[in-house]
Amino acid sequence: GVFINPAFIEPFGLTLIE
Repeated sequence: GVFINPAFIEPFGLTLIE
């Protein structure tokens, strides 16, 4: 929800970018 990461759909509204 904070960042757009095409490899991870953020279910918690917070996306981890690794």
